[in-house]
Amino acid sequence: MRDQIAQKGNFYNFHDAALVSEDPRNGEILAMVGGDDYNRPGGWINMADTPRQPGSTFKIFTYTAAIESRKFNMITPILDAPLVFPTWGGVSGFAPYIPLNYDLKYHGVLPLKMAMGNSLNIPAIKTELRVGIPNVLNMARRMGVTHLNQPDDSYSLSLTLGGYEVTPLDMLTGASTLADMGVRHMPAPLLSIKDAAGRDIFTYDPTKNATQALSPQVAFIVGSIMSDDRNRCMEFGCHGDLTLPGRHVAAKTGTTQDFHDNWTLGFTPTLATTVWVGNPNNQPLSHNSTGIVGAAPIWHKFMQQALAGTPDQWYAQPAGLDKIGDNYFLPGTENVPSPVLGWPVCRFGSYNPYNLTWADTLIGGVPCVLGGAPRQIKTKTG
Repeated sequence: MRDQIAQKGNFYNFHDAALVSEDPRNGEILAMVGGDDYNRPGGWINMADTPRQPGSTFKIFTYTAAIESRKFNMITPILDAPLVFPTWGGVSGFAPYIPLNYDLKYHGVLPLKMAMGNSLNIPAIKTELRVGIPNVLNMARRMGVTHLNQPDDSYSLSLTLGGYEVTPLDMLTGASTLADMGVRHMPAPLLSIKDAAGRDIFTYDPTKNATQALSPQVAFIVGSIMSDDRNRCMEFGCHGDLTLPGRHVAAKTGTTQDFHDNWTLGFTPTLATTVWVGNPNNQPLSHNSTGIVGAAPIWHKFMQQALAGTPDQWYAQPAGLDKIGDNYFLPGTENVPSPVLGWPVCRFGSYNPYNLTWADTLIGGVPCVLGGAPRQIKTKTG
């Protein structure tokens, strides 16, 4: 962390970072660094356990929920094209909301695995809305996120873009749940406690901290998407810091609105690690600093060194999956029709947003979009 901050921190204006790593098989915390310099402003804050917006790392929950729903498979075609929602934009929330991809481009029809790997925002929003925001919340909570504790109707479509604060420990638990084939272990920082006489007060028992949060089949599919470098080459380039030479590894980056935070998380079967980079005072980063240039080099170097004595490992295909080519399917989902190629257009041609009801904006259970030219742009980075 100190190397990265010293080399890139001034240019990108990030002056702190946090890293937390665990053994996903039992939840034992192996490393936790809460900050770079205790004597800097905010340096006493343990950023590894401080809520921040997670950016697109949160999409791991959206796409896990999508696969589990059986409405999607890893090659479901999703149209990446402009969307103009009638509300949720602007300071008041009553202006049109136009989500944009990080590269400010549209990419046409892509399979789900590439939409996830390249962290495209518009496909993620479409997927979230078709799966249902409550189902995405439920998946995140099941996988170990503890900070999304408001009523479901408090959360908007920016959920999948990482618009609500969680901690690096939350994101680590989610990644570790995928890494242990759907078994969730909440983080275990203490393994034993003895009193002054050497008597055991507490001994950690991982068997009492194990919950099958999702099926091994769903976890395997999401892990296969996150570990295939081909799925992210379009936006992040091939063979970069999200890969480890000679080793299978799953990874995902995230960057928040206006570049306040950037993230990288990833895992192998024996090690899961989350890295956050930013500033404790929430000062934005400079020069379009994203997870790939800020957090990813730290994650890459740590994972490479921590796994240096461990042979390459990956998962055997679990029973109950079908494989066609390089793709894996829950049985019966090989040919599910895409629920996201098109999108319903609002019935009103002009509108007063102050008079709109929630029901007015719904068609087929999802928020409709406006036709015509957009009137205001609100961006969210990937």
